[in-house]
Amino acid sequence: MRGERFRLAGPTIAVLFSEGRKTAIIVPAGETIKAVNDPTEGNPVLDVEWDGKILEMFVQDIRERGERVRSASF
Repeated sequence: MRGERFRLAGPTIAVLFSEGRKTAIIVPAGETIKAVNDPTEGNPVLDVEWDGKILEMFVQDIRERGERVRSASF
C-alpha cells in the first residue's frame, strides 16, 4: 500500500500525534490520503499523509471507505 492514494467515500476517523498528544480527527469524505507505509501483520493501523500531516488510520476503514486513485500513465 505504500505510496498508494485513496479517495475517501465517507468521513473517516484518524489519530494525529502532535506535541506528545493523540487527537482524534475526522478526515472528510472526498479527501485523498496517501499510504506512508505498508500494513504489518497484527497491526490494525496504517500511517497516512493528509493535508501535510501524518495520521494513523485503521486499515479496515481505508479498505471499506477508500477508493484507490490510479495515477495517469503517460
